[in-house]
Amino acid sequence: MRNITLQSLGGKVRAKQQRESALAAYYASPNYCLSCSNLITVPDKVKVNQVKVKKFCDRNCYGQFKVGKIIGGQPKPPKPKNCQRCDNTIGLVPTYKKFCDSCRRANYKTLDQVTKGELFGKSRNWQSARSSLRRHAYKVFKRTKQTLYCYVCGYDKHVEIAHRCAVSNFADDVLISKINAADNLVALCPNHHWEFDNKILSLR
Repeated sequence: MRNITLQSLGGKVRAKQQRESALAAYYASPNYCLSCSNLITVPDKVKVNQVKVKKFCDRNCYGQFKVGKIIGGQPKPPKPKNCQRCDNTIGLVPTYKKFCDSCRRANYKTLDQVTKGELFGKSRNWQSARSSLRRHAYKVFKRTKQTLYCYVCGYDKHVEIAHRCAVSNFADDVLISKINAADNLVALCPNHHWEFDNKILSLR
């Protein structure tokens, strides 16, 4: 049997007095439900501080209050969004467009019309620019209707498009159309591409 000391009894009495004092202070200025206007009571074994922050009796009252607010309230009219170039209306907020269709068409450039400096400047990083350049080179090479096989060994299972004149040799103001010109592209297998880039292999 658990021994009950005078100290433990005193603690229980003190806790009971504190709860009664907190309840009296709460009910002197209690909370009322914002939905049904009923008094929000303090259940047994629930701290008074937890009830003080409540604004509704339960979840049902909270749901009814929110639904009534949405239905009865006046929604804000949507705001128009304007083009950042010509100031014409694009649409209604929210929209992720920054420019109207005419401005986008007028200022749109294909990769052929972009310079090397512009491509590397607007890309997220160096690798992203190189990937765009590589994909464009592959499309240009396919348009020449040349067979995709290695220029050196004839391997055709997997080839890469290399630049006869390295990209780094071109100035920043040179167009991508010149860098990826058909006469500057050659298909190589990965091994010969690596040898060519590292000056071990030369192409005639």
